[in-house]
Amino acid sequence: MSTTLLRILSSLTFVNAIVAAAIVPVSAFQDDKTDTSAPAERSPSSESNAESQTEHTHPRISVTKWSGDINVPDPVALSVDNQGRVFVTQTQRRKIQDLDIRQHREWIPDDVGFQTVEDKRAFYKKKLAIDGDQDVQRKWVADVNEDGQHDWRDLTEISERIYRLEDTNGDGFADSITTFYEDFKTEVTGIAAGVVAHQGQVFATVAPDLWKLTDDDQDGVADTKTSIAHGFGLHIAYAGHDMHGPVIGHDGKIYWSIGDKGISVKTPSRDWKFPNQGGVMRCNLDGSDFEVFAHGLRNVQEFDWDAYGNMFGVDNDADFPNERERFVHIVYAMDAGWRCNYQYRGDDYNPWMAEGLWDLPGENHAAYIVPPIQHFIDGPAGFKFNPGTALSTSYRDHFFVTEAPSGRQYAFKVVPDGDSFRMTDDHQIASGTAIVGLAFGPDGALYGADWDGGYPLDQKGSVVALDVPAEARNPSRSMVENLLLKGTSELDEVDLIERLGHEDRRVRLAAQFELVDRNAAYALGRTARDETLAIVHRLHGMWGAGQLARAGDHYCRDVIGLLLKDDEPVIRAQAAATFAELPVLDGRALLQLVDDKDLHVRVQAGLGLARLPFSPAVPELLKAAKTIKPDQHYLRHSIVSALAACATTAQLTGQAEEEDEMVRLCCCLALRQKTSPEIAKFLSDESLWVATAAARGIHDDFSIGDALPALAKTIEDRKYWNTAFLVRAINANYRIGDAAAAQRLATFASESSPEHSVLALQALAEWMSPALLDRVNGRLRNGVADRSLDTDLLESTLTKLVGSDSPNVVAEALRTTAALNLSVPDESLRDIFLAEEVPTVVRVTAFETAMTPTQSDFESFLGASIAELQIAAARRLATLPNEETDEIVTRFLGKLDSGELSSQAAQILVDILATSQSELADETLATLATEFVEADRHAAIGIELLDALKANTKHEDLRNRLLSKGSDSGLPEDLWTFGLALNGGEAAVGKKIFQTNVQTACARCHRVGKNGSNIGPDLTRIAAQRDAKYLLRALVQPSADIEDKYKRTSVLLDTDEVLTGVIVKEDSQKLILANEAGEESEVPVEAIIDRKLQEKSLMPELTQILSPREVRDLLAYLLSLKLIAANLLFLV
Repeated sequence: MSTTLLRILSSLTFVNAIVAAAIVPVSAFQDDKTDTSAPAERSPSSESNAESQTEHTHPRISVTKWSGDINVPDPVALSVDNQGRVFVTQTQRRKIQDLDIRQHREWIPDDVGFQTVEDKRAFYKKKLAIDGDQDVQRKWVADVNEDGQHDWRDLTEISERIYRLEDTNGDGFADSITTFYEDFKTEVTGIAAGVVAHQGQVFATVAPDLWKLTDDDQDGVADTKTSIAHGFGLHIAYAGHDMHGPVIGHDGKIYWSIGDKGISVKTPSRDWKFPNQGGVMRCNLDGSDFEVFAHGLRNVQEFDWDAYGNMFGVDNDADFPNERERFVHIVYAMDAGWRCNYQYRGDDYNPWMAEGLWDLPGENHAAYIVPPIQHFIDGPAGFKFNPGTALSTSYRDHFFVTEAPSGRQYAFKVVPDGDSFRMTDDHQIASGTAIVGLAFGPDGALYGADWDGGYPLDQKGSVVALDVPAEARNPSRSMVENLLLKGTSELDEVDLIERLGHEDRRVRLAAQFELVDRNAAYALGRTARDETLAIVHRLHGMWGAGQLARAGDHYCRDVIGLLLKDDEPVIRAQAAATFAELPVLDGRALLQLVDDKDLHVRVQAGLGLARLPFSPAVPELLKAAKTIKPDQHYLRHSIVSALAACATTAQLTGQAEEEDEMVRLCCCLALRQKTSPEIAKFLSDESLWVATAAARGIHDDFSIGDALPALAKTIEDRKYWNTAFLVRAINANYRIGDAAAAQRLATFASESSPEHSVLALQALAEWMSPALLDRVNGRLRNGVADRSLDTDLLESTLTKLVGSDSPNVVAEALRTTAALNLSVPDESLRDIFLAEEVPTVVRVTAFETAMTPTQSDFESFLGASIAELQIAAARRLATLPNEETDEIVTRFLGKLDSGELSSQAAQILVDILATSQSELADETLATLATEFVEADRHAAIGIELLDALKANTKHEDLRNRLLSKGSDSGLPEDLWTFGLALNGGEAAVGKKIFQTNVQTACARCHRVGKNGSNIGPDLTRIAAQRDAKYLLRALVQPSADIEDKYKRTSVLLDTDEVLTGVIVKEDSQKLILANEAGEESEVPVEAIIDRKLQEKSLMPELTQILSPREVRDLLAYLLSLKLIAANLLFLV
């Protein structure tokens, strides 16, 4: 088989770096009756309107390996210049030099708190100090520089690279690759995740900088590197959440994105601080006029504009159960709601999920957020808009996006909808290649960076071209290719003006930028005002005039002003956006558009006033606020931003008694933007929507500290709540931390519903030992140095709560009492935990709270028939000296065969004996191990017994015999430890691993019932189809049991196209493949050059991620999934 084919075939599937999901082999989900001829797949946008589901006819798109025999190692992003040369970034640092917080979870509190790049640098130099503790530091970083030390200098050895590929002989495939630049390797350098070639220069996003690279001598290698923006990537965070997608906008500025590694940039006019957020930034090509265009995004890797200047992208989700990716319309100053501190909440309260911040807007959606338009595909990466003549006419005005984890690609269009847009004609266009970056070439093909499907980094990859074969020689495409190659320098002004209306945006932009370089103000202005021309023709005239107006041209400034009154709403809207960036005194000219008949014009008018404040506009803005409907989120954002810039604090608070709810909401949100303590006036609003907006504004992000006491006191007088308001009011008291605040919470707990009482008591329990991260949203905050409480008053209140009718309140009151070291006599607690009529949760808590349980108490709990009581006793025994516990532990382990002792309690008891040095413990462990080996008894404690005997050389032979029992699972010898995981798992713990473990992220790929993702197999009733041994093998040897009939076959055709799918039918004349969407492709056998059967599952081996005990719990969870029928067709 050719090396070309091997590289192509190895690149046909992709596992995103943040996906370490437990994908079980395909055969685990198929039974003999399953029809695999057409794997089912739901629509990528099941929420789309009916038009999206209308039948559309589109030509077939082929995928060919444009890089040919050239290996393009680990490519992330690419750009194609007007000469057809492809610039590709390679990452070598990902997770090796640019670390991933999932492998350093103990650093999360520090990492969340970083505010600048220098904070991150200082942290590395402290934690990975030169001459530091090598036993500790070798766990965190390899000795990459081979100096015998594990320190921060090892993070400075490996560089990111940018390659330049060319097709020098014109055969349609690359035949030359050179290293264009490398030297990105400081201790805080991220990955090279974005590149764009423009007018002879190359811009690259490699955090913490946006770099401009220049090949001064035109030898194909950059000679100079200049940072034009600095201050990105403050956090270690998740690998891959770096800077992406640099692109030159229609305003001549460079735009780019960053994931939630954060932004902290100082400019002469402002400090831009969004340390826990992702966003979109822009600046001039020399770095001037930097600004954060939008924020609150998680990881929009690439984005683009439609032909009319509207920006869109798809934001990645956070891998939480039932969460989905979000299609977003990105506008100036928007907050999309995400904060990286939400990522690490685990089982704790998480606003992102608990309050639906991620979701499509519902009733009383968090009003400061500009929400997504709809949910969309999993793992979006590359994203581009058809510039006009590319591919085919049927794909004009379409966006293209890659679903990297599955290797699928999609297309869709957008149409205006109210003050926003909606998606239409969304459909899959190709599959089988893990494309992570997209760029249109001058030839009209869509180029992609093919990651090669391997992870970790494997030094493999390619550049592929997506195209419509029949359109490759389309005259329009050939003309555009020729125009772009020749450039614009030799054209006269008449030709340039004509090209402003060309059908291809690249030609239009080239002409626009040339006219700007020539200072052709009158030509651009006349074009913009000529109402006989097409809208896009005029827009490019206006955008060019805007560029000159920003530089001080008064004529162009006046033209933009006149266009604010144009008959075309698209022209008015873009004129407002352009006018907002001009060096004018104020935005009075925009006031006429605040009540424009077109909602998109109104949005841009308000955003313009936010940039160019005009105080007399306030009455009109308040009037406009009254007209906003609850679902007009962009218009609300616009008016709020304008009010924050134009209105005084007094004007905003003066609306606190206004009858109209939307006016009050807008003024409240404007005060949030102004970080004014006067926002507290809205805490008592009769509308819970408004009051909650005030609570969020005071509490969240950096907080409005002077208003925090007012938020804390709301629990004294407010009579109705939602959870979002209440948790912040409780936490405000917790953060204040004085005795009065503690008593407020105690009083509130004694007077509230059980649910609310528990929330207050949980805060009190942590009063004197506050966690590093905020209890509500996980931010790192500076705590109160002198926390206090009145123990007498508090003890009296808690005593009353112990007598509550609610078991949960009683249990929480007992926990709080113990946590605060308040006294509850053991006699009273014993009366509670020994009373069989008392709810189990209360009995367990009372037992845990008791100061000195007696031997009789332990025996009572261990001998109970309720597993929770046994486990509580076992855990308490584990805290006592071995000499006090060996006898009782041994005695109850003797009851294993009777079934009276739960598996989880027995496991804890074995672990207790493992820490003992007594002969009794040694004899008991040896007896249990012998019975396990020789009599197949005690299956649930095999792993614990093996661990207990590890350090005991006396029982080495017994330990080896015990280990060999792992062979009963059918696993190979190196996995026998995991072979002992067949029994004894705790399904509830396994479910938690499945849903919340950051490293496994099982729910990122799998669906259980209605929750989860469709990237991987549906696990809803897997236990009804496979036994424990099979599932264990699937977890730890994911590629062992994929039956041939379920493996994908990849075929290389004589056109260099690669098709991948399950073989549906094959004979001597043809082969039929079905892809993931169930679409069939018929391939003549004579056209097949070679084929390969995919041998490896996408699933990583969990033995590298989970311990045997964790695998045991995960297996127990899978074995509990057997009740609900589901469609189990899928493809691994």
